Amino acid sequence: TPIKSINIGPRMGWNIRLGHGLGLLTPYVGATYFRTRATITGHFDVPLPDTDGQTARLNYQIGEHVTGYWSGSVGASWAINRSFGLLMEIGYGYNRSNIIATGFFRF
Repeated sequence: TPIKSINIGPRMGWNIRLGHGLGLLTPYVGATYFRTRATITGHFDVPLPDTDGQTARLNYQIGEHVTGYWSGSVGASWAINRSFGLLMEIGYGYNRSNIIATGFFRF
């Protein structure tokens, strides 16, 4: 089922130079706006008892959306050097929580 969503994540942080050879650390705070809507439709064919294989079709339609659009986040990005880095983020709010851990290589 196609689902449309919007995900916007503004962040604000501070660049901290860690010294010779240790890179740049950027702790940050932010928020995430997540809005999604979907309508899922389909059917089940249910066998009927004592009918020699006949079925009854049950159609369904489910509407889905998030209950709270905004949640908070806190994290840090560490650019070890020009090529390697790490990122760790924790998100919270509106019965949603997430942890994101990423390593990256730039070329």
